[in-house]
Amino acid sequence: MVIPQGRAPLGRSGTGSLGERVAIQLRDAIVSGSIGLGEALSEDSLAEALGVSRTPVREALRELQTQGLVEIKPKSGTTVFVPTEEQIAELVEFRTTMELQAANWAFERNRVATADALARAVELMEPAIEAQDMRAFGRADTFFHQAFVDHCDNSYLQATFSVSLAQVAALRTHLAVYLDGEWRHSYRDHVALRDIFVSGRKGDLDELLAAHIARTKGNYTQVLHARYTTQHESRVDLLRRALVAEG
Repeated sequence: MVIPQGRAPLGRSGTGSLGERVAIQLRDAIVSGSIGLGEALSEDSLAEALGVSRTPVREALRELQTQGLVEIKPKSGTTVFVPTEEQIAELVEFRTTMELQAANWAFERNRVATADALARAVELMEPAIEAQDMRAFGRADTFFHQAFVDHCDNSYLQATFSVSLAQVAALRTHLAVYLDGEWRHSYRDHVALRDIFVSGRKGDLDELLAAHIARTKGNYTQVLHARYTTQHESRVDLLRRALVAEG
């Protein structure tokens, strides 16, 4: 487990309770990829790494559980979430429904402001592509899609969507970055969506955005399968070597 350097210990300064600040730091570490999917999170280790007691760590983990970023199992401990294929499918359905409505409202109610935000996100993607920094690309990707929600002028949709935002951002970092060439395809989609808002011609907004989100279902599932196969083969190899040595 890697806690981002230069941010620990937290001490007592800053805004919000200590537990809230621990939650933010852990959330950032998971979303950025510093802490991996499925990684065990020890309260003692986290407290020591962050220079705090176990109480704010426990509070932070409960908060991250509500965001879907960790799983807390009695007597088994806490681990970073690992989505199932079914959960990925449900998340894609949820995103499609929410983002399509948000994008349409943003187009109707705040098109110019939304276009500016989308343009800034695309500008952030371009140097990330040049540097092949897919984590930076993922952050820009999150900023891009958040623009629809931020400018839809519906507080209920915004509050509902925010519940899944952390998981969506984490999956972009942990899974999408391993898909060869997918980020270039994704970039072209983002440019086309930006151009719709800049031009003011709605055209195929719904079709393009729905296809863009739907593609993540197959992509993420593919990477999950590859991760499982690699991990499984590694465990088998370890057992094989151990048993051969014993024999």
